[in-house]
Amino acid sequence: MYLGEKYSMIAGSTCYALYIASYIEPVKWSLYLTSFINGLGAAVLWTAQGAFITDCSTKSNMNQHFSLFWGLFQANQIVGGLYAYLSLSNITEIPRTLRIQLYGGLLGCAVLGILILFILRKPRKTHNFSNQQLINAEINSFGDSLSGLTGNYPTIQNRPTVVQSTLHSLRRSIHILITKPMVCILVAAAFTGINLTFYSSLYASALGHCLHFGKNAKSYIGLAGLFIGIGEMVDKFHTNNLPHKLRTTRNTWLYEFIKIL
Repeated sequence: MYLGEKYSMIAGSTCYALYIASYIEPVKWSLYLTSFINGLGAAVLWTAQGAFITDCSTKSNMNQHFSLFWGLFQANQIVGGLYAYLSLSNITEIPRTLRIQLYGGLLGCAVLGILILFILRKPRKTHNFSNQQLINAEINSFGDSLSGLTGNYPTIQNRPTVVQSTLHSLRRSIHILITKPMVCILVAAAFTGINLTFYSSLYASALGHCLHFGKNAKSYIGLAGLFIGIGEMVDKFHTNNLPHKLRTTRNTWLYEFIKIL
């Protein structure tokens, strides 16, 4: 990341804020444009967040740090869902004033979050290696670990620049993309994407347009987000505190079955 983890998170969060702002005065072209920008920002933000948490963690506490992050992340659905539920109660159409109030409040929270990111301190390093040495070491170890998947694909060592190192990693990623293990992973990833799309957007939208619920239909959009956030937090807390011997494939399938329900 040329900007570093901190400023990459700021850039990604700014894309989210632009997407929220587009709903204050919605225009078709701006919604499509900011949706595209939001997708790019999400890719940058999630990558930067993972790298930042990794830099702040050790091998012994990394799982706890990621669990805490995920719990805080899902807490936003509880607060935002409750805010939407109270704002949209007993209405059939969303007037302009309410739209500005609703998305203005969400935009204000987004801007506040971006400002908080500016005060993040640089993670304390527990090693004395330079970034370039770490990149080269990671590439070499990555090549050794993937030798069984990529056959005789040449490993390029001691790359002089970050750009060359990035291009090398990209070429290796494309090469292993067509291997059998990766094809199996892609199937699971596709299901995860469809599942995420359904419960994060389609399900709530369907509730909001269900005539059976009458005037309360719009408010159920926020209520759905609230309960999804609670469920995600409980699930993460439960699985993180299970003994390692109970984290079996059988239990994993049980959690997925409950999620599908």
